[in-house]
Amino acid sequence: MILRWPRFPLRDVWLRPCSAVHMWGMRIAIDIVWLDGTGRILGLRAGLRPWQYAWPRVRGVRDTIELAAGAIERWQLLSGQRLEWRSAGSGVL
Repeated sequence: MILRWPRFPLRDVWLRPCSAVHMWGMRIAIDIVWLDGTGRILGLRAGLRPWQYAWPRVRGVRDTIELAAGAIERWQLLSGQRLEWRSAGSGVL
């Protein structure tokens, strides 16, 4: 979960396992990426606003990534792409 702004800095969060997201109590919008167990993108949701709830409309979701609003467009993420986690210093996503 991304904590309230501006008290905590906004960070991207990879949640495992997680297949749904709520924005209850949040103050800023975020982008959501849903992944299967291999890191393949199954679904995307840009601009999830405070007090909304989102879940993927496909089966097989294991992980969810919460990103700063605009990241999906900025990084040109698309369904079907495969993401992997790398340690700090070697790049993320």
